[in-house]
Amino acid sequence: MSKKRSILIAVLLVFCLVAFGCSQNGTSGQEPSEKLSPKHGGTLRIAIDTTTALDPTFLTTSGDNQAASMWNDYLVFCDEEGRPDPERSLAESWDYDEAEKAWTFKLRKGILFHDGKEMTSRDVKYTFDRLRDPDVGAKTVDLFSNIVDITAP
Repeated sequence: MSKKRSILIAVLLVFCLVAFGCSQNGTSGQEPSEKLSPKHGGTLRIAIDTTTALDPTFLTTSGDNQAASMWNDYLVFCDEEGRPDPERSLAESWDYDEAEKAWTFKLRKGILFHDGKEMTSRDVKYTFDRLRDPDVGAKTVDLFSNIVDITAP
């Protein structure tokens, strides 16, 4: 088979595949096939990637972060447009002191761990200390390398 003939067959094959992919299946896509109404109760199952870790210290992929957001909360949660959302954050407010070059976070009261223990500022400090500790092997060490110190009452 000549080279020109092989190229022609390949081009025709691609054209046919594209044409078949564009064919209609009998519906216009404009009209719903049936009227649906909300169903309350039941179970919603959502498919996500397999996580590589459950410990937030070792999360590396977007799938990990997506899964972890189901059981972890953020000190400051940002919406899809990157705006902080205090209603969905562990901190109810935060403030930056320019003179001290320090952030202060006021934590929400009544946030409980899975064992019923209430979250404290020492728990938040522990988490960030782990994320910054090169001996732990966290993937986030570089992200927190500019933090000089963390204190908690």
